[in-house]
Amino acid sequence: MIEQNRAKTWPYLIIENKMLRDKEFYQELSAKAQLLFIYLRSAYDPYNSDSLNKATGKIQVKMSYSFISKINGFHSYETVRRAFQELIDKGWIEVTERGGKFGGKNAYSFPNQYGMFKNGKKKKSARRKKSV
Repeated sequence: MIEQNRAKTWPYLIIENKMLRDKEFYQELSAKAQLLFIYLRSAYDPYNSDSLNKATGKIQVKMSYSFISKINGFHSYETVRRAFQELIDKGWIEVTERGGKFGGKNAYSFPNQYGMFKNGKKKKSARRKKSV
């Protein structure tokens, strides 16, 4: 089930090395919150029109609690809820759209300094003309 959903998304995960070395990430967040953050970042798909909140212009990802609870390490709804709440409380994610049991998935954006997604494209360098 998870592999089927993963195959439809962008095949790369962009996380800055600086973030992984940040004390706020590796010391202040629990292992479950770190894992959840990485999974949320991996859900970003630049080719999906839902990845941009039309009202705020922020990049967002949508993921359900039931999907997260199937990931190795998250065994219950309560574990998922605590990890989400920890990320929200510490400013690593914010809820941009409310879903719920009957309203679909919540949408989350990344408001902190590591929230920017880079496209990974290299700038073309201008070729110099050979002087004669």
